[in-house]
Amino acid sequence: MAAILEACAPDDVLHLGGGGCTLPRWLAQTRPGVRSLVYEVDREVVEVARAELALDDVPGLRVRVADARAGVAGQRPRSFDAVVADVFVGPRVPDHLCTVEALEDVQRVLRPGGVYVANLIDEAPLRRVRRQLATIAEVFGPPTLIADRSALTGRRAGNFVVAAGRTFSRTRIARAASGADVLAEEAALLWCEGARPLRD
Repeated sequence: MAAILEACAPDDVLHLGGGGCTLPRWLAQTRPGVRSLVYEVDREVVEVARAELALDDVPGLRVRVADARAGVAGQRPRSFDAVVADVFVGPRVPDHLCTVEALEDVQRVLRPGGVYVANLIDEAPLRRVRRQLATIAEVFGPPTLIADRSALTGRRAGNFVVAAGRTFSRTRIARAASGADVLAEEAALLWCEGARPLRD
């Protein structure tokens, strides 16, 4: 995810899911002046992160306790250069954040050339992540998919990072992705071929 954000160098980033705000804190360190808005639904997580990680002292970082989809709905069109989705309930991304309708609202708040980055998770037979990828492609066009080969082939459960909305250098992302496989555009579409996009 960091490799994607480095490649697009955003000034304004909307984070769906916060946890300890690792990525927003990293952005604040590596891109002085970047502005990050985080929506995290779990108030206790936010309170602990504020107390233990001094979130209020991170330049440019704002954290709001709210559902991610509701947070997106409240934003003005073309407000962000990147939207980062890293939301899990247990081992699963909540259904209401994965649909065509939810992603169309994400697309609405992105500026031209903006990027949507999602951290997904699945295990064999990989039906859910293929449908999630097909949904992203339906809204944003051909995506870039980054994952370990063992996860891509279903040999083990794993994370799948998806970036969409613009074209990325496969070579540059592969260098930064620490040995993970990078399926760019047509290859990513072939990987999820036949999967039906998710809808509300």
